[in-house]
Amino acid sequence: ALDLCKKNKNTQSHAITLNNLATLNIRSGNYDLAANNLEQALIINNQIKDLRGISETLGNLGNLYADTNNFYSGNVEKAEECYFESLKIKEKIGDKRELAITYANLGIMYKNKGKDFYKKALSCLSKSLKLNLEMGIKEGVAGAYMSMGTIYDLQKNLDLALEKYLYALDLFSKLGYKNALANTYFNIGVNLFLRENIQTAKEYWKKALIYFEESGNVMMAKKANHFIQHPPFDLIKF
Repeated sequence: ALDLCKKNKNTQSHAITLNNLATLNIRSGNYDLAANNLEQALIINNQIKDLRGISETLGNLGNLYADTNNFYSGNVEKAEECYFESLKIKEKIGDKRELAITYANLGIMYKNKGKDFYKKALSCLSKSLKLNLEMGIKEGVAGAYMSMGTIYDLQKNLDLALEKYLYALDLFSKLGYKNALANTYFNIGVNLFLRENIQTAKEYWKKALIYFEESGNVMMAKKANHFIQHPPFDLIKF
């Protein structure tokens, strides 16, 4: 597809293909190739003045730099720069849905950066939540609640965390998103475990295990099963 786009000089299609290739390379762990794909796509999008394409590519570059699982992840400042440039364009063209996604990604990035950035994370997630509520996008609303809950857990604000998880659980249940449901049940289990409600926590981890298995999430299914069999008592000390 990439060679065909080059041959036809269809630069917009070429840029889209490069973004798609970057996604495949990220999934395969080829992060250097993904970065190269995205940088080429950004050059093309700038040349043809495709604002939507520029904002999408910048957002994807931000995701690459913010991802904690690759060697680009140390460049948080670069991720922040890409996200903010992407936000400016999305605001200019009025793309509320993509704005909500980018604010959510920024929130997750700040959360992963540590406790000094939790306030910024919650601010970004609140903006994402507001936009998703305005648009009626239930999965976006649920995702924002879920991410906010994890931060409140880390801040030891267990009541507020549980409140957000329960909002997310209700929405994910209505949507039928099994893996998201599993993650929510798992996090509620952790929240209850931190309160030393050990048996109730195990019941939620058992629910999480069922949904992780049904959705094919082998890694998290193993983790849920491990928590059931060997509760992580070191968490209570955090």
